[in-house]
Amino acid sequence: MVFNDEIKSHILSKLCSYSEEGMIILDEQLNYLWVNHSFEIAVGYPARYLLGKPVSFYPIKDIIQKTDTLTHRLLQSLEETGYFQEDINRINRHGIAIQANLTLWKVSYQQNTYFAGLLRKIELSKTPQHTLRQLSHYNQFTGLPNESVFLSQLSDYLLDTHQHLVIVRFSIDHFDSIYNALPDEDITNLLQQLTQRIQQLNFSHLKIFAHFKMSDFAMFFEVEDATNISISSELEQIINLCELPFTLNTDRFYLRLSMGVSHHSAHGEQVDILLRAAEHALAYQQHHGGDGICWYTDKLNPKVLEGMKFKAQLRDAIAQHQFVPYYQPKFDLQTGRLKEFEALVRWQHPEQGLLEPQYFLQTIIESQLSYELFCHMLRSVIKQLKHWYKLDEHISICINADASEFCSPKFVPFITQLLVENPECQHRLNIEVTEASLMNKNEQTIDTFAKLQALGVSLALDDFGTGYASLSYLSYYPFDYLKIDKSFVENIENNTTQLNIVKAILSLASSLNMRVTAEGIEHQQQVDILKQLGCQYGQGFYFGHPMDAHGATKFIQNQLKTSHLNTKDL
Repeated sequence: MVFNDEIKSHILSKLCSYSEEGMIILDEQLNYLWVNHSFEIAVGYPARYLLGKPVSFYPIKDIIQKTDTLTHRLLQSLEETGYFQEDINRINRHGIAIQANLTLWKVSYQQNTYFAGLLRKIELSKTPQHTLRQLSHYNQFTGLPNESVFLSQLSDYLLDTHQHLVIVRFSIDHFDSIYNALPDEDITNLLQQLTQRIQQLNFSHLKIFAHFKMSDFAMFFEVEDATNISISSELEQIINLCELPFTLNTDRFYLRLSMGVSHHSAHGEQVDILLRAAEHALAYQQHHGGDGICWYTDKLNPKVLEGMKFKAQLRDAIAQHQFVPYYQPKFDLQTGRLKEFEALVRWQHPEQGLLEPQYFLQTIIESQLSYELFCHMLRSVIKQLKHWYKLDEHISICINADASEFCSPKFVPFITQLLVENPECQHRLNIEVTEASLMNKNEQTIDTFAKLQALGVSLALDDFGTGYASLSYLSYYPFDYLKIDKSFVENIENNTTQLNIVKAILSLASSLNMRVTAEGIEHQQQVDILKQLGCQYGQGFYFGHPMDAHGATKFIQNQLKTSHLNTKDL
């Protein structure tokens, strides 16, 4: 059998190609000349991408500066000894952390210099150094690649792909309220559950799924056609995942997601432009109610900018005391006497006039301004209540609060100090909380409720019956009042279903030692029915529309005159 240099070279070439160890050949400037298949698999890049590029082990954006040091050590060692060896930790193209040993030899051939190398993958160590590297590339809550890895890989794909890339930014709606209401371990659990559900979908075109921070996620797909209906279908699958409840301990609740989508190259060629486009689409979706998908168009830019300006206006409006309370009366149905006023927020806009809450309140909550607004409103309300005390010491007042405000460490001290400074207002302040704002059962909120009640503040569950977990709230939170939503009152005289629902609520409240207020009363027949059923209090346009402080003062005076005349007649 003949065995010559030609045969030996051919066999060695095949051996290198088939080897399970990564092998490379570099030129004198440390540019890739050849890599075998195992090296391609290890780093996640095809040979066509690597050839001609300088070695930086992994061409990932956020470690280029660090590889300068590696390159310096590598050059120095090869020049001095013709040999280099070092263990290196890196993240490959797919966001997977690997630890490997890189060995290079200097080889001279026909007056040219080459460098031949081996890349041997070794078992990941659990050293503090490795943990630090993991934290620098992975999100600590979910273990997903972080923002820097996402940006690097997106950059690489933009240079290398001949297909379309679809970039997605998404977040959990109203996450601030959830974050304020839950302990840290539950937040982590929740994010992990969401992540696991999405990973189980196993999308074939998904290249990376990343977690930037808290509720901010990103992903991108590589597809032949960015407008293909299959991508929209896959994004809908993610949205639909939240139709099933999430479980924390024994509690079940639901999340909603908002998504913004852009795609290369219709919306840009560069990473920052494509990300900004997806973020604009996300902001637009959130501004318009959330819980859905928005594909970027050029028309969105002005609307997103308008939303940002609107949030700035709201901050200025709070600082300039443009938000004012309007007062709607509440009556004792059994005695027919004025019981209290509910303080409703209005925006006295310098150009547009008086604006109602539906115009601004949701944006206030999304912008995390609700606590500042509540404090401003309560100061005004307490000042007014102190004035009304001189007219009628029995008048009380209620004010609405979002449940997220109860989690502020300043909430109880603020109310405590306000009542200490205004002792005549003690035991005359009620706070209403909607079912929707509670969202999750929370020990901190229960503790806040107990402290408020110890101060003499009464608590009411607003819009009772409109949420899916009303009975659960009653067993969990110590409310003093229930407010029957107007949807159960508006046709109570003709609709037996509404009548029976109100009867059931009144019976339930009585057994729980809670008082009940019916909202939305508009005529005498409703008053008569509710009074007969034993409902204690009522409010609605029948008794009076919301009015400013001056109008409410005159309303009290008129009620006192009427009461005085009725007493004289007796």
